[in-house]
Amino acid sequence: MNGKRVKLVLAALLGLAGAGCNTGGISLNNYTCTGYCNGEPMPILIMQAPDHLTACTEYLEYCRGTGICLSCT
Repeated sequence: MNGKRVKLVLAALLGLAGAGCNTGGISLNNYTCTGYCNGEPMPILIMQAPDHLTACTEYLEYCRGTGICLSCT
């Protein structure tokens, strides 16, 4: 690569690295989730997620079978 092309690649990489730091990322909140797994009550878990729907989805990943998320508040 010539010097000009190397400088462009380095500038692009530095720009991408800086962009990741400045965005702040996704804010996670704690949600207390309850539900059932295979008809049995699941343990109450505190899930960190950006919203209650995502928290419920992650909560159900602990169930091996059919799960129902009652609430994540």
